[in-house]
Order: sequence, then structure tokens, then C-alpha cells
Amino acid sequence: MSTTTFSHQPPARVGRHHQRYATDGVRLVAGCVPYRDLPDKSVEVLLISNRKKNMWIIPKGGWEKDESEQQAAAREAYEEAGVEGKLGECLCNYEFEGKSGRQLHRYFALKVDKEFDDWPESNDRTRKWVTIDKALEHCKRQGMHEAICALTGLIQQQDTTALSTSATALVDSQNPENLHTLQ
Repeated sequence: MSTTTFSHQPPARVGRHHQRYATDGVRLVAGCVPYRDLPDKSVEVLLISNRKKNMWIIPKGGWEKDESEQQAAAREAYEEAGVEGKLGECLCNYEFEGKSGRQLHRYFALKVDKEFDDWPESNDRTRKWVTIDKALEHCKRQGMHEAICALTGLIQQQDTTALSTSATALVDSQNPENLHTLQ
């Protein structure tokens, strides 16, 4: 995971004249599923309103020429949701026909560690933390829905890995040959 931070509050980028397009003309879009772990081991996802405030979505936007795909996803989370954190692996790719032509969206996991009270699009958007089940219920756009589902799979995989590591450590600690390493 990499952490991207913004030491000052740059304004939100606007327009598409610096955005990346694939050689076949497909607009390249990067986004993320911001999430946080709670003390009870549950997970919440941060949803934001679209600009019209009639739909719940996750942060996403055009991948620009002067940044990596991961930097674009982190920038969008900061501009649209006012959060920063550790950007994880790509959760899913989703291609569809948008208003302005074909688009390829790539969504990353973003484990939030900083939430701002004021951010570039704070006057245009509302945000709310919800359970994963509620996020799936509220976020209706297909690609975004798939990204949230993929985050669920990633979290379950991490939990399984942690459990198997703990079980291995327990078994090893009960083996008399390993007792010298525990004292």
C-alpha cells in the first residue's frame, strides 16, 4: 500500500483537456472505495453524493497525464470525499458507454487514515460512513457496486490469512520443540 497526502488544499481539477485516453479513444478513469476498520472488527465504506445530490457514489474521476493511476485515485478521494489514506490493490475494472463515449474505470481500495472537515468539493458533496451492506444497497452504479463487492472479498481474504497465521502460531507455540523460542 502507498500513502498519498496533500500538504495543502489544492483546488479540484476541472475539465478534460489533461485527461488520459487509451489508444482506441476510451477515457481512463481512476477511483477508489474508501473504507475504515472499526474497533468491533467491522468495516465501513465512505459514500459521497454526486453533484446533483440525488445518488450515492464512490470517488472517481479522470486519470490525468501528469500523474499515475494510483495518484489519480487518491486525488479523487481527496477532492471529492476529503479523505487520505493507504491505497491498496486494484479491486476491479469496469468498462461502459458513458455520456461522452466509452470509459474504463479502475477502482482501488483506500484504507482511510485522515478525514478533513474542509476539502475542495465540500460545498458540492455530502459524505456518509455506512456498513458494506448499506453501501451495496445505496450505491447503484454497476462498476462501483462491483468495486464494493470486491472490497468485501479482499477483506474476507485478509481475515482468512490473519486467522490461518494465528492458527499456525498457536500450533507452533504448542509444539514442545518450539518452546525455547517463546520464553
